[in-house]
This record gives sequence, C-alpha cells and structure tokens, in this order.
Amino acid sequence: MPNAPAILIAEDDPGALKFMTRYLESLGCDVISAIDGGEAMAKYDEYSPDIVVTDFNMPRADGLEVINHIRQGSNLYWTPVIVLSAQSDNENIIRCLEAGADDYITKPVNLKVLHAKIKTYSKLSRLQNENLAIKSSLEDAIEEIAREEALAEKLLTRMLESNISANDFARYIIKPATRFSGDLVSIKDQGDNTLILVADSTGHGLTASLPTLVASQIFHSSLESTEQLSIVASNLNEALFKLLPAELFVAATLIKLNHKEKYIELWTGGLPDALVKVDGENSLRKLKSEHLPLGILRPDDFDASLHKINWNQSISLFACSDGFFDIINHEQSNANMSMVCDVVDKTSGKTRLKALESLLEKSVQETDFKDDVTLFTLDVDLSTCMNQTGFIAS
Repeated sequence: MPNAPAILIAEDDPGALKFMTRYLESLGCDVISAIDGGEAMAKYDEYSPDIVVTDFNMPRADGLEVINHIRQGSNLYWTPVIVLSAQSDNENIIRCLEAGADDYITKPVNLKVLHAKIKTYSKLSRLQNENLAIKSSLEDAIEEIAREEALAEKLLTRMLESNISANDFARYIIKPATRFSGDLVSIKDQGDNTLILVADSTGHGLTASLPTLVASQIFHSSLESTEQLSIVASNLNEALFKLLPAELFVAATLIKLNHKEKYIELWTGGLPDALVKVDGENSLRKLKSEHLPLGILRPDDFDASLHKINWNQSISLFACSDGFFDIINHEQSNANMSMVCDVVDKTSGKTRLKALESLLEKSVQETDFKDDVTLFTLDVDLSTCMNQTGFIAS
C-alpha cells in the first residue's frame, strides 16, 4: 500500500489479532497490536498511530472507552477510528458513532472490506496531515509578515518624523484605517518661509504609505534648491509620474507660509478644498482643489498654478484628506460641511483640532472607518510669527 499508515489494532482474540496483523503487514502497513482496551489506550498515547481499529467488547476497557480516550486527548491530528463488533444492531452502531467512531465493521471481519476502509481513511489522514503542514507554514508566514510589518512601521515612522520641523502654529491628526497610513504631513521651516505637504496616497495600508514616503523625500529634496512652491509641486509631480505605476498617485495640498511678507500660497490636487480665515474678513475663503493628484499628468501637462492670499494680522487654514469628508458625509449631507466651516470659523489651534476630531469620532460611530484621515490646521498671527517654532502633532 503506497504511503502505508501506522495502524493500531486492538483485539482481545489473539488469533484474530494475529490474522489481521499479518494481513495488513503483508500490504506494507506498520501495525501496532494491543490485546485489550487498556493496552490500546497506552499504545495510542505512545505511538500516535494514523488509524485505530478497535474491537467493541474487550477486557480492562471496551471500545467506547478507547474511543473516548482518543477523542478527549490533546492530539491536534484527527485519528480515524474503525470499530469491530459481532453486534450489528443499529443501537450499538449509533452508540459508537456518537462516541466519536468514524466507521463500523461487523464480525467476522471481511479483510478486503477492512483493507478498503483503511485505504480510504489513510487518504483522508494524509490529506489532513498535509493541511496541517500548510496551516503551520501559513502561521509561520503570518508571524514573519507581522515581524516585518512591525519593523517597517518603525522605519517609516522614523523616516517621516525626520522630515518634520517643529513650530507652534501648525497642528495635525492622522488616523490610519490600518497599521500603516497612506496619509502624511511633512513640514519644513526655511528662512522666512514654512513649507508644508499634506498628502494622501491611493488606498491605505503599507502599499499606500510607500508613495507618500517617497513624496515626502522628494518634497524635502526640492526645498534644498528652491522655495518656489510651483517648482516644488512640479518636481513632485514629475518624480511621482516616473516612479509610480499608473494605478497609484498622491493627492496633495502644498502650502507656503511667508512670515516676512505675510502671504500664503497653496496648491491642491485631489484633496478637499482648503478653508482659510483671514483677519478682518467676515467669511471663510474656500480655496478650490483645482488640480489632479500628483503623478497622473505628464510633466508637460502639469498645472502648477497657485492660490495666493495676503494677510496683515492673522490667518488660519484648515486642510484635510478626503477620508474625513467620506466619513462625516456618509449620508451625503451638506449640513456636515456647514458644521466644519462653523468649527473652522469660530475656533483656533488645539480647540479647533479637538472640535474637528469630535465631529469625526461622532460620525465614525455611525459608519465604517475605511480610509485614513488627516486633519491639519494652521494659525499664525504677528505675536507668534517668527518667534515660536514647534510643530505639534496632536
């Protein structure tokens, strides 16, 4: 018998035990014999056979006790149990099957029938062992992936944190849908300017986090040679167009805050409109997201035009990823946009961020949290401009 199993035979009739043992050994099976139920249970524990063939009526322990012993054990493997008995009544068969037996053969035993059943259960046992081996391999692979993800998370976090300058007028919250965030905030204080990147890559998770990491590196690399926001936007688009496959892109808001001449420039592609509050103006300005995300258009087709706003005493800005509005507008309600505008208009700094976060958390209770969410706020006035530096992630 190819891939012959190890078979434990428990039979209190020495002649029948010897007869079945010789027959199965002639087929290539590895046979373990037991003369009673007590010996059968001991040898089952010692050898862990692939299949058990047990007589129903035996001294020391009967077939039902043998079955119970096998089924109550801690062995992860399912062991097929075939019961042999001279009793052919249905009640007896049902008792054995309910105890956990898999099959029943009436005596006198037809060796060809026994052989056929052993072949069948041998195949099932082999398939079980193969499945358990696959399961073990999958568990090992999952553990390895978890270790690699933990290491990747630490590495990505350190790389992103190294790209953040600190100042006291910008705050943000990033809430990832999974372990890795496809959203990103990156900031650089540079002379009279503070330059900021709020980015949201396609999808979420590790696959989404890599393009935003690349975008952050390109953003800071560009700032080594220029402070012109239109050139930084063009550099980002060109690099991402070359690097990313067609199905990936990075929605972004780029902000340049000039402290000396007191103006803000902004480029937005693919993210929601930014909201700006300027001192002395009665209403918020909504800066339209007029461009496609970075990495979609060829460099020659890219539009780097900017919004520009001058300010005298103070200015506030709110930007976010589309995950925020996806959640709070889950019922397609424009009332939620009005609430956001009201919060931005009437609050500032930490108060604003906490109010927006509360609005988000309330909405999350009513819908699924399926996308990364970033909330970014900026508050600058003459009393803090240029004499406090400290970027705050709340």
